[in-house]
Amino acid sequence: MQKFLYVLLLLLPLTYPLYWYVNTPSEFNAGNYLNTTYNTTTSSLTFSTLTTYGEYESKIFDASYIVNWTNITISSWPYGKELPDNKGVESGYAKGNVDMSSSIALYHFNEVSPITSVSDSSGNSYNLICSSCPGSSQGIFGNAIAFDDGNNDYAETFLSPINSPVSVAFWAYFSHSVQPVGNYDYLFSLYKAGDYFVEHLSLSRYAGNNSAYIVYNYPPLRFSNQLQGGVWTHFVLVADNSSPYLKLYINGSPASISSQPSSPLTGLDRLRIAAWSNPSFLHELFGYIDEFAVFKKALTPQEVESLYRRGIGTVKLQVRACDDPLCVGEQFVGPDGTPNTFYEDKGKNLNPAVFNLSLNTTRYFQFKIYYSTLYKGETLEVFNITTGYYKEALLNLTFISPQNNSVVTNNDYIKMFVEDDLSNSNLVLYIDGNL
Repeated sequence: MQKFLYVLLLLLPLTYPLYWYVNTPSEFNAGNYLNTTYNTTTSSLTFSTLTTYGEYESKIFDASYIVNWTNITISSWPYGKELPDNKGVESGYAKGNVDMSSSIALYHFNEVSPITSVSDSSGNSYNLICSSCPGSSQGIFGNAIAFDDGNNDYAETFLSPINSPVSVAFWAYFSHSVQPVGNYDYLFSLYKAGDYFVEHLSLSRYAGNNSAYIVYNYPPLRFSNQLQGGVWTHFVLVADNSSPYLKLYINGSPASISSQPSSPLTGLDRLRIAAWSNPSFLHELFGYIDEFAVFKKALTPQEVESLYRRGIGTVKLQVRACDDPLCVGEQFVGPDGTPNTFYEDKGKNLNPAVFNLSLNTTRYFQFKIYYSTLYKGETLEVFNITTGYYKEALLNLTFISPQNNSVVTNNDYIKMFVEDDLSNSNLVLYIDGNL
């Protein structure tokens, strides 16, 4: 029996996901540096340690077609990000991933004035009660809690009893440029309720000489580095359960301690921030505290560095889609499509953010990175920038066999040559001709 073949074809566009990677010296060097450079030792884009600000402008990328620019991702440290809530564990950053599974308490201090309590973001519900706290101010990651050295202004909570090892990490700002004689700026006290000297861990700036002053089962007095006023400083104090029992890190680096204790701490069940534990001699802080965390472990030097470096600066990004190879007239823009905003990884995500783009469909694309740090001498690292885009390709189908108006049998096949308008032509389509 003879059968005539009639074919109706509906041509639909195919979407090709494509990516542009900037992760090699040649790709980075094709762009423009301002106080920045490509470091071949660390394989990263960094900026000069003599400045606190830098920029990098990529080359103008030519997609060869009109395409949709969909997303962009930066591979870097988690700069400018608060510590993860609810014992979160980061895993996807190139460096500096933080594991908060051992956190006992975590305070971001994002509350606004007037502050009467502070939420514990660790998930353990050790919320702080704030006594006469004056309010909040700009901090490292958002708001910081402010203290004015008087009026019994401090924040405290009760904890389930803690034994060594324990680590306390936070950012602090001393408003006194020089510590007044007879005045201690206490940063925190972690102690056994009712005992102000034994089973006690605290850190302050010593009256009159600006030294870091540590109380660990007083006496003796224990001193460390000079502490500067008028700048943000990162502290990590570690009380271990084996010798050496006490370690202090300032801005990510180990600090000297005048003497070591001979035993671990036990039964610590009260935390007071910005004051001494003795109610008769509070010695409250005149300054600010931000991003305060207590860990049930002895943090390693690598973990301390990760905590410090996420607060030393920011990496921000803007993009532009262009209709000409020189990007004449187009501005770099942020998420709202204006030059006033930036793409910045500051969310609660545990992996690097993928920034979705809302740009015109164009052939050309460019991004710009903005660096800033707290101090000269520190640098930030970016290892890779990935831009996603896609082209909708139309399929062109050409019959190979059977020929038009031919007669087919039950055992014949339809054979077509398939090519898209991106010149991908390595596909031949066979359709079973069982009619």
